[in-house]
Amino acid sequence: WNEKALQHLSNHTLLLSHAPPCTSAFISHRNVTLNSSGGTEYTQLLISRRSKYRAGTRFTRRGSDATGAVANFAETEQIVLTHGNRSAIRSHVQIRGSVPLRWSSPANIKQYNPPLWIGLNPLSHARALRLHLLELWRVYGSSIVFVNLVDKGGSQGRLGRAFDAVLEAVKDVWKFGRENGGDCRHLWFDFHAECKKHGKYKNLVKLLNDCRSDLQRQGVLHLTLQKNSKWKCHSKQNGVLRTNCMDCLDRTNVVQTLFARHALFQSFNDKQVIALEDILAFKNNPMTLPWVESEECHRLLWADNADSISTLYAGTNALKREYTRFGTRTVKGQMEDGVNSLTRYYKNNFEDAWKQLGIDLLVGERGFSFVNPDADDNYIDLNWIPGDLKMSVVGGSHRKSRQYYAEQIDEDMTILHTDALMEIDRRAKSDGPWWVIDSDDELVEGGEGAMGGVSGAQVLLAIVAVAKAPLSTATAILCSLLPGLFSDAKKSK
Repeated sequence: WNEKALQHLSNHTLLLSHAPPCTSAFISHRNVTLNSSGGTEYTQLLISRRSKYRAGTRFTRRGSDATGAVANFAETEQIVLTHGNRSAIRSHVQIRGSVPLRWSSPANIKQYNPPLWIGLNPLSHARALRLHLLELWRVYGSSIVFVNLVDKGGSQGRLGRAFDAVLEAVKDVWKFGRENGGDCRHLWFDFHAECKKHGKYKNLVKLLNDCRSDLQRQGVLHLTLQKNSKWKCHSKQNGVLRTNCMDCLDRTNVVQTLFARHALFQSFNDKQVIALEDILAFKNNPMTLPWVESEECHRLLWADNADSISTLYAGTNALKREYTRFGTRTVKGQMEDGVNSLTRYYKNNFEDAWKQLGIDLLVGERGFSFVNPDADDNYIDLNWIPGDLKMSVVGGSHRKSRQYYAEQIDEDMTILHTDALMEIDRRAKSDGPWWVIDSDDELVEGGEGAMGGVSGAQVLLAIVAVAKAPLSTATAILCSLLPGLFSDAKKSK
């Protein structure tokens, strides 16, 4: 991820050798014993590698760019290492990524679910999807299955129908198929409609049955250790399941765990390794492995993976994590989802812009500016600073009227770097967030300083967002607002 950040060290081999490469990933493993198979021991290893291309946060990076790179693209590899006389390695890869069209939904404090914006140029959609498909075929093989979990109604339905139409057009115009490039298909499974009621997660078996033939055809990487201590390759995975929902987090986690469980069982689907009754038990209930310890370790690994990817992209643990971790849904889990949704709402509106700037600097989407502190005429460019903080930095540096600052910003978006950096440092040390104007000398619309607490407009916008949020999230938001409202009421009395 920090390749571009280290480019200035390319001529300094010694320094470059001490600069560690950075990546964004999850890795974990667990040792398991299959008691029903005479004590077969294996290690289950899970690795998720996130792409540095179009990297970012939940609402600042969505969809595809012109090169076909998509937001929140992650490759998850499940490796099973069998120990003992039958030392073997079996690896299965899945991927996730945002819907590969030109679309976005910028965070909006007025709405819990921001409006969806889909690009109007069909050619830009087609080119981005074509480049994305070509890259998937090049890396993963000739069989690509798009498992789409978005709703079939509302704005998500518009996005799903647009993707289906563009995919068919790309396949028709560029004549993609088994003989040219590779094979791909779009499987649209409305997760919320199928699993909206308590206990309906068993309907995911329908999705597994639809993908069973694809999993069988794509296969897995299978290696065995020979007597001469060399590894023999018996098969390779040719193709991949690409799962997505809107954020490629919560619904995607549940479904990828299901596919991985199927791949794990197939790793031992040998009558010489596991008992026949276990094969029949899993055939009747593919939602659970027939071995208690294996099922528990599988759930914990994939739940930890889900929380890690969700934290990196959305700022909180995954929703529906209770089902992934324990296989059930309770009221406590739904309330936890509400708290996480509230946290996401806050982070998406007030913190993710800064986080996105840091990610852009790390991966090289934005360049670093170098200044000479000894020069008298050194100026710093403020275009990278969000609007309200930009006004505050200029205001804190010169302490003049707000109207004058606005005129200066329109004319020349630069300021003496020493003054600007001192103001940023002062604001960073304060207790309030960046949008709170805490200087007595600065003027604020309405005539009151922001140190007085939450404004009426902020409360109103939060209530509007609550009205459109899920019930559990709305309850959490109201509980967090009530103490502040009562304290303001007492002060007014």
